[in-house]
Amino acid sequence: MGISNFFKNLFGKAKEATDLAAESTSKFAEEATEKAKHAGSALADKAEEFSDKAKNMADDAIEQAKDLSEDAVEKIKHVAEDVMESAEDAFEKVKDAAEDAVDKAEHMASDAINKVKEKTSHIKEDAKDATQTAKDEASDVVDNAADTAEDATGEKVDTEKDATKGTEKTA
Repeated sequence: MGISNFFKNLFGKAKEATDLAAESTSKFAEEATEKAKHAGSALADKAEEFSDKAKNMADDAIEQAKDLSEDAVEKIKHVAEDVMESAEDAFEKVKDAAEDAVDKAEHMASDAINKVKEKTSHIKEDAKDATQTAKDEASDVVDNAADTAEDATGEKVDTEKDATKGTEKTA
């Protein structure tokens, strides 16, 4: 019976060793699982914390972007308004300058017309005076010639004087 005790002891110790190893492995696995759960939980907490921080930073960035875009829109509106006002002012200045130029041109034309009228009026008067003087002198010459002819012939020459007076009336 020694052999059977030998195998019993041999396999019994192997069974005990196997049971002990299984128990140790089971304990190690449980501890590893606990540590993994704990580490996983810590990692999950850190990931959630990081996610919250990232979300907050993104929200802040979005808010800043909105503020900046609103500011940019307002500045662009003000610049556009200033440009429009400047354009309107420039248009008014050009319009006023053009009106002034037109007024000056009208005054210059009016002055030129008045000067021409004055000059032509003087020329017309001078021409009338010259014509009257010529008539008067011609009448005097005719009278003198008639008187001279009368003195020379003793007769009055009315027909020629009358002829000269007829020419005066047509002129």
